Formats: sequence, structure tokens, C-alpha cells
Amino acid sequence: AASYDGPRHDAPCAFPKTGQMTEVMARRVAHNIAADIRGGEKVSGKRLSVTCIADAGDSAFYLSADPLLPPRNRLIHKKGRWAHWLKWAFEKWYMAKLRYPFLGLGR
Repeated sequence: AASYDGPRHDAPCAFPKTGQMTEVMARRVAHNIAADIRGGEKVSGKRLSVTCIADAGDSAFYLSADPLLPPRNRLIHKKGRWAHWLKWAFEKWYMAKLRYPFLGLGR
């Protein structure tokens, strides 16, 4: 098992993360490292929202929560074939965004 003796962080790490959450956490960590180096203001890692579309064969479910940990201001959890197609469309958009950054498809 790996061991870590470095400084503690504020980002929750005791639950599985979606890719979206991982990207948000990575951006916050990078920002805070730069803030440490430059003496700038840090951003909090405690309040995370989550958006997840999980495929389940010919169906899927959509989950959105803000913040991830209770008490929540917003929680949406829906299941259906439409979520399967939503995941398919999102995957096409996301992969195009990564492959062709010059198209300006988003951050």
C-alpha cells in the first residue's frame, strides 16, 4: 500500500469520483499550487458539484448534485433510455473537444 506523508488537503477523497469531478479537483489543485508559488489567493476544494451520466446497457441514469455532500441545494436523479442517448452525445462532444481543440467546443 502507498503512503503519503505530505500536507493534508481539503478536497474530499473518501468516495469515488466522476471524470467531471476529477477534472474540477485537478484544476483547483493546479490553481492552488500556482497560488502557493506566486502568493495568490487559493480556491476551496470542499464544495464540489457532480454531474454523472452512467450507462446501463440499453438504459442509463443521470445524476446531478450540488454540492456533492449533504446538505444539498440541488439533487436530480433520473433514469431512462434518453440518458443513454445523452451519454452517447456527450461522449461524441467531449472526444471532439479533446481531438480538435481549435474548434472552440468548450474548456
